[in-house]
Amino acid sequence: MSLTLAALLTTLAFHFAWEMLQASAFEEFAATAWEGTVRCFAAALGDVLIAGGAYLATALVFRRASWPLRHGWVAPAVTWIALGVIVTVMFELWALERGRWAYGSSMPLVFGIGLLPLLQWVVVPALTLTLVRRLAGRMGTP
Repeated sequence: MSLTLAALLTTLAFHFAWEMLQASAFEEFAATAWEGTVRCFAAALGDVLIAGGAYLATALVFRRASWPLRHGWVAPAVTWIALGVIVTVMFELWALERGRWAYGSSMPLVFGIGLLPLLQWVVVPALTLTLVRRLAGRMGTP
């Protein structure tokens, strides 16, 4: 398996797990468990698109597509995470304004935005980056 495919599958799995865990913090999330699972998987696919777009933007800014595996990876990682958070804030505000979803009473808020979706864009990329760097080391990727 290529490192890129491993990174995509890893981030998809982490985002899907996070979406499933935070689902109960949203109002009227799903009528059935199957509907909830499908919604969470669709959200995780969207998360992967956000992560991929933020990754490509970071690679362009730092002029290195392989930034996670190189010396000096911290600044690009912070940029990648920050871009994910910014897109998430914009998307959350848009979705809330249009009634696509609403937060339940158990969702902690930060300036009107759910804390769990914000934390997702710090925790999941950090976990993904950590695992990809470890996997690259095991594969002998520079």
